[in-house]
Amino acid sequence: MIKVVYGDVRPLLGASAFAHFFEMQDSAAQHRIMEPKRKEYRAYRLMTHLVLDALYRKEYGAPIPELRVTDLGKPYIEGGPAFSISHDSGFVCIAMTKDFSELGVDIQTEPNPVTASRVRRRFLTPVPPYRKAEPEVEFQMAHAEREGVDFSPAHPFGTPSSFLCDYVRAEAIMKMTGGGFADFPRLRELCSACDTALLPLGNVAIGLAYR
Repeated sequence: MIKVVYGDVRPLLGASAFAHFFEMQDSAAQHRIMEPKRKEYRAYRLMTHLVLDALYRKEYGAPIPELRVTDLGKPYIEGGPAFSISHDSGFVCIAMTKDFSELGVDIQTEPNPVTASRVRRRFLTPVPPYRKAEPEVEFQMAHAEREGVDFSPAHPFGTPSSFLCDYVRAEAIMKMTGGGFADFPRLRELCSACDTALLPLGNVAIGLAYR
């Protein structure tokens, strides 16, 4: 089972909502959240912490332990479940699993046609067809109804382009390894060595890669 939670970060851009959830965190979490100078990035960090902690508490009945970071910058929990984080254009998405040792997630919004064409030519041509996902994947929307704040995405959803679906899957594969674009030359090899899943949400799509 892979659990994926996604939500709209924009409610946290309001000062009162941000202050309410920020004050609930311990001093170490508050320090990490306030590191960025821009309030948008602080909101991303706060929501990421809220969702990660909620997922971990639901599975283990305890607050999430301190995150560690690999030499290449990928966060992880020592001895804990695999997880991956992504955000783009007002969305935050987090995936977590105990059933796989490596996991990557990516969320993206539909780019303009010129950007999509350029990225497909330079980035996606080596990507072969993807293997079908085998395990059950549970998608959830982030919410905090008891606190009076709803993070359910307000964006209009329709049908995503094939480019967007390919793009989030490719990004998820490189985030799974933790190597990022350094693994781009191995993308074809990596595609055949892992499974992927896709949640199409119109102008937004979520890609998963795991093994």
